[in-house]
Amino acid sequence: MVLDGLLCNLSDLRAWSEVGVWTNSSFGYDTSTACTTPDSLPEYGLIYDLHGPPASLFVESVQMLTAQLTPQCRSELFQLEQQRSLPVEQLGLPPYSSQATVLTTFDKGLAAFLAGRHTEAQSRFQLAASEFHDRGDFRGEADSLLHLGISFRHSKDFVTARSSLLAARSMYTSFGSEYRAEQLQCARHLARVEEDRGNRHQALVAYQELLPITEREGFVTQHFWCLYYLGHLYNRIKMYKEAANVLKDVVNKSREIWDGEMEGFATEELGYTAESQRHPQLAMSCYEKALQIFNMNGEGRWVESERRVKKRMDQLRHGYPELLRVGDTWGWSIDAKM
Repeated sequence: MVLDGLLCNLSDLRAWSEVGVWTNSSFGYDTSTACTTPDSLPEYGLIYDLHGPPASLFVESVQMLTAQLTPQCRSELFQLEQQRSLPVEQLGLPPYSSQATVLTTFDKGLAAFLAGRHTEAQSRFQLAASEFHDRGDFRGEADSLLHLGISFRHSKDFVTARSSLLAARSMYTSFGSEYRAEQLQCARHLARVEEDRGNRHQALVAYQELLPITEREGFVTQHFWCLYYLGHLYNRIKMYKEAANVLKDVVNKSREIWDGEMEGFATEELGYTAESQRHPQLAMSCYEKALQIFNMNGEGRWVESERRVKKRMDQLRHGYPELLRVGDTWGWSIDAKM
């Protein structure tokens, strides 16, 4: 997008990189490289970094740059404002009503997805894709198709999930190398579809092929999400030692780059690893930490993730009624660097 290149060339980029902005539609920068390298869309809906400076600094940065922007860039900033949930009057940007309508459709789909209402989410994402297409915003269409595919995978409609993800990847590929990270993201989700379908060897090969590519091409966020997916698969094929090793790496890196979404999922999966190896207290510690992360970063929007972790905690308590009376160590603590 126009704003992507502009931000990378402005002398005021430092103020933007300090803000650590994340969005779920038009942007998505890898915070490990000071926001200068486009990486990927957030996986499931982390809108922005809650550990960053307050909204006032974000507003000041927007106002500081607004005078240098073309009308097209102002429109993109309006999208950014929508994701940040700040009043448009506070930014002094024009009311791009058609833009807001499309974003609202996408955002409602995302909200439904995060709450586990996948039928609604799929309807919203399909509508958003159509609206983006009609407006000629093919990036927005591709983003909608990507989320649509992820939602269909969650509802176990693997045929439609694969079709949507392939369509999204094809669009990202047509955009050129600038969208390489999104292409790799689609490839990873396609591998996860195969894993969920039971084709675990095929998924394992795909993850192992993606890891060196993401590392070599410098997509840090993509690399560690892929490593998380590999850890998830290791757990399913009972390679618990390997799972623990890679998931610890993911948790450590997610803390370094302030990716609460990644940290939450990896911490939860470490809980499953510990539970599978009969370390109930450590598993409970991981689940409690994951729930805290989801609650803090999602601000109540990540309903499905919170519900899933709470269910695991309840099942663990049921399986280990003596849980609080059992000494349990595994050589590391979830709150320490692993």
